[in-house]
Amino acid sequence: MTTAKRRVEKLESGLTPKQAILLWLQEAHAFSGIEEYVRHLKTQPDSAAPLHKLTNQVEEDVRKTLKGRPKEEIDRAVRQAYKDVFFLFFLHQRVNDKLITEQRYHSSQAMLLASKLSSLMRERDLDRQMRWNRIRVEMQMPYPLDAETAATVEAAKQNYVLTWEAIEENDDIGQWLKDSLVAKGKTLLPDGAQSMKSETKVSYTEVPTKDDVRELFRDAESFQKFLDGEDFSYGLADVTDAEYDAHYEAIVSAVKSVTQQGLVVELPTVPHPFLSEAPLVDGDWIDRYTVELTEWGARIGEK
Repeated sequence: MTTAKRRVEKLESGLTPKQAILLWLQEAHAFSGIEEYVRHLKTQPDSAAPLHKLTNQVEEDVRKTLKGRPKEEIDRAVRQAYKDVFFLFFLHQRVNDKLITEQRYHSSQAMLLASKLSSLMRERDLDRQMRWNRIRVEMQMPYPLDAETAATVEAAKQNYVLTWEAIEENDDIGQWLKDSLVAKGKTLLPDGAQSMKSETKVSYTEVPTKDDVRELFRDAESFQKFLDGEDFSYGLADVTDAEYDAHYEAIVSAVKSVTQQGLVVELPTVPHPFLSEAPLVDGDWIDRYTVELTEWGARIGEK
């Protein structure tokens, strides 16, 4: 037996209750789990059982510390050491039991929430599919209109205006510009790269590694500006925000120079959705029947 091993065994033979519990926890945590620890204990003699071993250790410590004192005093101190080590042992057990119980509760709650979230996502997907089915039916199935309404709809179709607000809201020009830049060889950042700036893990897409995204930038400084949110916020690794904005403004200016100025008036009470944004021609109404529909829609809404 080596000197170091003998020293360790000597230290373990006499320990205070707190020291004995800490040493036991250190030994137990060396195993991968409670099952492996229990299987190990089954192969050991009874003296290796936690409570048996702990009481022997604290008793040895008391008897060494009080050597030469009256037997009654030593026995009383041994009983107190037993109580202390029992208290610490069962305190550890109760705390573990409480934590395990709470963990099970929170796990079940997490599973319930995940189930509800999955159900909501399925409902959302079903709602989108139903909406798309409705649009397809409306596009493919003729809808009977009286002569006046049909004439109004036809006039609105001929003078239809797509507002700049709608274009900017849908970011149509931004998508055109991004597609054009990528076609010219610019580098598009992968999906999920934007979440790296806030270091927030998203569940619906795979987040690339920082090394993968770093390789797309021309230098470390540009990559750091992207992470800090100072530049490269349009999803391209080699197009700065200033360059992108300049291209965007140029496209908007060019499109406006070749298009006619059109105005629309929002009429939310029109029963027909297509006529709720009525285009104006030369500052006049397309058809006064649209106004009649607006008034009728408002009266129906009131009732």
